[in-house]
Amino acid sequence: MRLLGPALITEITKSASPERSLSNLAEFSHRVGARTGFLSLLAENPKTMRLMITLFANSQFLTDLFLRRPELIDSLIRVDLTQQRKTREKMIQELLAALGEIGDLEVQLDAIRRYRADEFLRIGLHDLGGALRLEEVIIQLSDLAETCLEGALILAAREMQTTFGQVPGGRFAVLGMGKLGGREIDYNSDLDLIFIYDAPEEGRSEGGGQKLITFLSAPTAEGFAYRIDMRLRPSGRAGPLVSSLEAFHHYHQTSSLLWERQALIKARRVAGDRDLGAKAEEVAEGFAYGKGLTREGIAEIHHLRMRMEKELAEEDHSQFNLKKGRGGMVDIEFLAQMLQLSYGHLHPRLRQRGTLAALNALRELKILKEREYRLLSEGYLFLRRLDHRLRLERDQSIDILEREGEKLHGAAQSLGYKNHGKRTAGDRLLRDFELKRERIRACYDRFF
Repeated sequence: MRLLGPALITEITKSASPERSLSNLAEFSHRVGARTGFLSLLAENPKTMRLMITLFANSQFLTDLFLRRPELIDSLIRVDLTQQRKTREKMIQELLAALGEIGDLEVQLDAIRRYRADEFLRIGLHDLGGALRLEEVIIQLSDLAETCLEGALILAAREMQTTFGQVPGGRFAVLGMGKLGGREIDYNSDLDLIFIYDAPEEGRSEGGGQKLITFLSAPTAEGFAYRIDMRLRPSGRAGPLVSSLEAFHHYHQTSSLLWERQALIKARRVAGDRDLGAKAEEVAEGFAYGKGLTREGIAEIHHLRMRMEKELAEEDHSQFNLKKGRGGMVDIEFLAQMLQLSYGHLHPRLRQRGTLAALNALRELKILKEREYRLLSEGYLFLRRLDHRLRLERDQSIDILEREGEKLHGAAQSLGYKNHGKRTAGDRLLRDFELKRERIRACYDRFF
């Protein structure tokens, strides 16, 4: 450590958060103790040392994973040898192999949480190291969530078999909604889900759905895997936890509101029976795109957007809301979805679940002009990157950007902003943010 000290301190002073980085280095030194072999490897590998300091400075939650699990030290040393990208199939194969070696349910639930933590660190290291673009990171994180869903669903089916003495009849599928449906989730995202069944015994399907939620969201010795949000199911909190395919179809045919039709744009089978999931996707697409939008429908979407900004954004002179605030991500998402609902019945090309894919399709069909497309897609990526860095730092879904202070400065530095003359990195980020949000809102207003 005496040999490494000067190089470490040099990297720390250049980092986005020197105090946090130094504190984490002290904890790391305490945990490593006399393991001089690892310190020698750091001395011999300056790139690994720089990545470790970047981790300590920019992501407390990834650092905590790293410090709690000493065996993950190898992941840091060998980051160049670990896979930057894994397919969903590869992740499922790895998780099922881990679950297959264990018999005890609680140990299996811990295994799901450990796999998630290991993959978070793998993805996070490549993210911080610049090997993965944001678009690749959110796909990797979405595929990881689907993998954990599949693993938990298998455990739930086994438990149901134990309870009832046989595998429950019928089929069960999980629809991902919101960011999960669009393969757009980030660190610490909740999973918006709808459960669909095709079985003669509703009670068993209800029990299987409840077990799936518990297996993912209940805390164990390894923490929890994901928070689950079921509010987008038919009738919301007042409705049954699981819906038959027939009931799902009937609800949207007779009772659903425009905002629910808007939500169906994102519906995608993410776990469970493929055939049943495909049929549920067809139902969702049929209701989302079965007709266009009236002027009253467009006004209703705008009214909902303005309510979100007024009641949920909590913006004032000291802070902004990246998602729900003026010119935030929801402006772009609602604009894209309004145009999809307006023209999607005529143009199947518009039936995209991801926001960037939808914007691109709107450009190709010349519904968006080239300059509007660039403004919205670049603005969306700017806001997502900023939100992403805040999540990576705090592991919290806050969406809040302070107008000044250390957090703003740290976020700016992690995004590549530098101090220039009298303008700090935070000042330059804030200038860009305010300019982009006003342009996004102006574009939103032109369409609505």
